[in-house]
Amino acid sequence: MCVDAFLKGQLPFLAIVDTVADVVAEHNGANDRTLDAILAADAWARTRAAELARRWAPYQ
Repeated sequence: MCVDAFLKGQLPFLAIVDTVADVVAEHNGANDRTLDAILAADAWARTRAAELARRWAPYQ
């Protein structure tokens, strides 16, 4: 999500790392390693990254 936003001019390059770090820091780190849990975590992370990337909206 972050790289895509950067390529679309919606997120500065250096904000990619900050946004990913914030998402990782917020994740609860559950130990459920089922496919459903992994897909749910991926969906949550993408959604959260999109929310956090909006703080760069003036960059557009």
